[in-house]
Amino acid sequence: MSEHINNSQQRKEKLKELILKLHDGENFEEVKEEFQKQFEHVSATEITEI
Repeated sequence: MSEHINNSQQRKEKLKELILKLHDGENFEEVKEEFQKQFEHVSATEITEI
């Protein structure tokens, strides 16, 4: 999934998915890379509001 997430609800679900991946023990660097790709155009303020 390389396209950017534009919908707030979709961003919330994707962030939840990434956090659950970390919780399940997936490789941190891989999850971090996916996060950076998906949220590169989302401000830190918006991420904290999710």
